[in-house]
Amino acid sequence: MLKCENKLLEYAQERYLWEHERKNQINNSVTIPLGIIAVQIGSISYFIANFPEYVDKTIYYIYISAFSLSLLSIIASLVIFVLHQIGYTYAYISKPVETKKYLDDYKEYYKKLNADIDDEKISSEIDMLKLNQYIDASEINIKSNNKKVYFYRLLLITSIISTLLMVFTLSISLKLDKNSVPTRVYIENYNYKEKQGMSDDSKETKPEIKIEPPKPPTIQLIKESYVPKDIIRNDNSNSNEDKKK
Repeated sequence: MLKCENKLLEYAQERYLWEHERKNQINNSVTIPLGIIAVQIGSISYFIANFPEYVDKTIYYIYISAFSLSLLSIIASLVIFVLHQIGYTYAYISKPVETKKYLDDYKEYYKKLNADIDDEKISSEIDMLKLNQYIDASEINIKSNNKKVYFYRLLLITSIISTLLMVFTLSISLKLDKNSVPTRVYIENYNYKEKQGMSDDSKETKPEIKIEPPKPPTIQLIKESYVPKDIIRNDNSNSNEDKKK
């Protein structure tokens, strides 16, 4: 193997290793926009739960437009994130076991030819094998990483745009809350204890005070053998008067 070919082999090996390291860096860097998307999804649920009512039509339509654009940008970010993660092919050089088998096959080849093993030629063939594999694998990995970087940049752009739209939507939402017309509150006339699941039987009953009309006086029953004191007293007084006369 020529000296210049050795230099090319060193360069191809370094580039091959660097592309795999670059792939890991690109995959790790996606955590930041992914966290932004997660916060935005939570914000969408907040806007849905606090949807304004009874507002000025112009501001209301602006709010609907901003909210819709925010939702579309978040969906676009999710689609780009999926495109960033799947559908890529990365190349790897052959395993040492496979290279050893290649070497053994070369030795067997020379035995079939009944010739001496040319160590220098076999070493040169193995070096050329590594060189070609490093070059071919690096070329495939470069294309895959460049595609990943492209979608990563798109993901950053859509994340920033969706964040700005969410902030704009939030500012309009706060303005709508200040300008909103208070809604009427209808109070239902109902029995509080019945609404609380309490029946009339469970109420504490107070003893009723029954007011009756006055009773008339009853007749006095006196036995004949019994003379009441008031009658005797009257008879005595009468007899005394007779004696005085």
